[in-house]
Amino acid sequence: MKEKKSLFSIFSPKPITKDDEFAEIPTNFKGFFVMFGRKFWNISNLSLVYSLVNLPFIFLFLAFACAKQTEVIASPMFSSLYGFATVSENVPFDMFYPFLSAFKSTSYFSTASYVCFGIAALSVFTFGLSNVGAAYVIRGYNRGDPIFLMTDFFGTIKRNWKMGLIVGICDIAISAVLVFDYLFWAG
Repeated sequence: MKEKKSLFSIFSPKPITKDDEFAEIPTNFKGFFVMFGRKFWNISNLSLVYSLVNLPFIFLFLAFACAKQTEVIASPMFSSLYGFATVSENVPFDMFYPFLSAFKSTSYFSTASYVCFGIAALSVFTFGLSNVGAAYVIRGYNRGDPIFLMTDFFGTIKRNWKMGLIVGICDIAISAVLVFDYLFWAG
């Protein structure tokens, strides 16, 4: 079979194979950026597919964006003291009014927020599965294997969906506990 001539093959002293291409790249800090530069477009496409599979996460952020803000009186004693002051003149209401009538901002969720929370709950299933596919594709890029993004991504999900689902549920549960802990201890 006759070799196809190109500008690169004219100036190359020997034909370059896949093994030669990756053998000349060092595996140090500089080599990382060489491989990153060569595979940047492929990694960008993988990021797009990963984002589309994890689309329910956007609804989680949208649910918090749909929350309504309102101002309420911070002290639970304000209503009792105000009620006593309207009935009797003997309660020193004016003295405590500046301390008890401070307002604080609070939020409550609307119906749209609850719908978005329901859609975002699908991310429990999609998160681990997309991580399985992305890990396989990134490993293939790193090893120099020929990778076809869509078939390898979804084929890996199809082969490993049980373990991916278990690990994804564990990841979401641990993340939820960590967010709850942060919000609880932050105030």
